[in-house]
Amino acid sequence: MHHETSVAPSMEHDITDGGPEMVQFVDADGNRLATCEANAPYAQIVEDMTSEDAQAMYRDLVLVRRMDAEGHALQRQGELGLWPSLLGQEAAQVGAGRALKKQDYAFPGYREHGVAWCRGVDPVNLLGMFRGVNHGGWNSNENNFHLYTIVIGNQMLHATGYAMGMQRDGVVGTGDPERDAAVMAFTGDGGTAQGDYNEAMVFASVANAPVVFFVQNNQWAISEPNYKQFRIPPYQRARGFGFPGVRVDGNDVLAVYAVSKAAMDAARAGQGPTLIEAFTYRMGAHTTSDDPTKYRIASEVDIWREKDPIKRMRGFMETKGHADPAFFEQVEAEADELAARIRRECQQMPDPEPVTMFDKVYAEPHPVVDAEREAFVAYQASFVQGGAN
Repeated sequence: MHHETSVAPSMEHDITDGGPEMVQFVDADGNRLATCEANAPYAQIVEDMTSEDAQAMYRDLVLVRRMDAEGHALQRQGELGLWPSLLGQEAAQVGAGRALKKQDYAFPGYREHGVAWCRGVDPVNLLGMFRGVNHGGWNSNENNFHLYTIVIGNQMLHATGYAMGMQRDGVVGTGDPERDAAVMAFTGDGGTAQGDYNEAMVFASVANAPVVFFVQNNQWAISEPNYKQFRIPPYQRARGFGFPGVRVDGNDVLAVYAVSKAAMDAARAGQGPTLIEAFTYRMGAHTTSDDPTKYRIASEVDIWREKDPIKRMRGFMETKGHADPAFFEQVEAEADELAARIRRECQQMPDPEPVTMFDKVYAEPHPVVDAEREAFVAYQASFVQGGAN
């Protein structure tokens, strides 16, 4: 028996329309959308939000974008070796990050600067690794925000294992909202093609682990369109693993927050995992070493620019009277101050002694690392001795 298969060309895939099942509350101009079948399960969460909640989220969006822009500029000016921008994905990260409680734990990839912000990680600390002056820059247990994971999809297994540990610690499904905890793991659409990602789905499902998998479908896995990564969207694939999948408008911070809150509440209550696909777009390059003009068309970017999450949230707030002009001016001034501090403190980061690269590689002493350190010290000393002679 012969089965024909084919890969559809990209022109047959509309990467600008999330479809009728996508949860959305605000359109591109900030107009509040009517309740429908897709967003009805989450509508009350949005209705319960106050003007103060809206202002806090808008502030997050603006400051996260400015922080990201400063990281990009610092790299271009030679202050950082690399920077992975999140431009266009601010709402996805802020909405998810604000749905986490203090006792929850987040496992990021390497682009989750917005989630880091929501967890209270100083933006300056994010720059250390990309400047090459430390191993990551923060104590992950202080903010329950794991160090960045460079290996694509690897953090999904870490998150699942941690969630299973929470089960064994008895902090899931106790009915105590101050104690019950869950995990959220972040990856991009490209990460869904990795073995670690799929193994994590299996473990999480059979263990009914309290973990929410948050896939930021920004349409591009480096230079590959996502139709080369999967044939059906991530949220639909969750069913095959045995747990719910939801697609949410990743540029609508209200929708992302509502869906993420519902999923995390369910996980903490012992109802198991959920997969959230945030349908969004990577407006910039994959990293500062990438040139997206080589593989995608400008008209695609233009369409998504109209879906800008900050413009959308501001339009919603102005329409509903959630803030006055003075508030927006204050946020812009705060963004300027943040950018100046990030730049100043980044440039003031001390260079570490080279031998410290061998510190904290393992929790305990390791003979191979010890031998490599001794060889490195001797090698460095040879230059001093040679110069003296």
